[in-house]
Amino acid sequence: MRAHDDDLALLALAMRPGFSWAQTRLRIEQLGSPLAVLDAAYDGQLVVSDREEELHAAAEQLANLSERGIHVAVIGGDDYPAALRTVHDAPPVLYWQGSLSPLDANAVAIVGTRAPSSAGATFARDLASNLAAEHIPVVSGLARGVDTEAMRASLRAGGRTIGVIGTGHGVYYPRENTALQDEIAASHLLLSQFAPGSSATKKTFPMRNVVMSGFSSATVIAEAGETSGTRIQARAAVKHGRPLILSERVADSVAWARELISTGYDVSVAQDAADAAQLVLQLHRRRSETAAGWSLGSLLSA
Repeated sequence: MRAHDDDLALLALAMRPGFSWAQTRLRIEQLGSPLAVLDAAYDGQLVVSDREEELHAAAEQLANLSERGIHVAVIGGDDYPAALRTVHDAPPVLYWQGSLSPLDANAVAIVGTRAPSSAGATFARDLASNLAAEHIPVVSGLARGVDTEAMRASLRAGGRTIGVIGTGHGVYYPRENTALQDEIAASHLLLSQFAPGSSATKKTFPMRNVVMSGFSSATVIAEAGETSGTRIQARAAVKHGRPLILSERVADSVAWARELISTGYDVSVAQDAADAAQLVLQLHRRRSETAAGWSLGSLLSA
């Protein structure tokens, strides 16, 4: 299928060296479309071969990645995850392997420290298993520790498992999760905002956490410390208006967690994994009832 001109233009813009999504988004708002932004770069030139070359290179990139089983979704495209599109810091381009599913609207992120205690690891495993039993996809980042525990438990329970990585496709970090990453890519869903082959940096993992929060219906923190990178996702969830669930251990022992609880945002504390699963189900029921109320209200006002 031929990509929509605006989708192709946005991909071409994203492929430019030094691409800035903040600046490009502002230009799109000013000019009306990605294609208009691309055209503006060549405005007044008699020869527009460079413009066509950019579009051709983007089309070739799509074809080459498709041959490798890697799909590309731009933020305005039909196959860009709907929930992620609603957050202000959603990435302009996503690369994914596997398949999208309507179940993803209820996906829940389980994240935490790379060095969990026995209790923290058990919390992550039990919660992932409970969510899988309710057909709720588990989202995590393929990091050591809580991420790995949750994802493996979801797979063992036959649940849908979604990985969001801080590298490009084809790059494995940590290396010991190579088989896990390949399994998720082949049979579930593996997402990245970074071009295939991109290496990890200190900036890519916090960016990955933002995508996990925006993609998920809620985030659960199984275990974390004061300096844990997990706090980035916790704060992103609050900014995104996504419910945040903290294990009792996190709520009791981590200052930034207590600060989030005191803000009055949608932050809950779970005594154990079973309690966390029930909180997730309550959140989903509340969301369904709200959506039904809006639908009924629209019909009555029509």
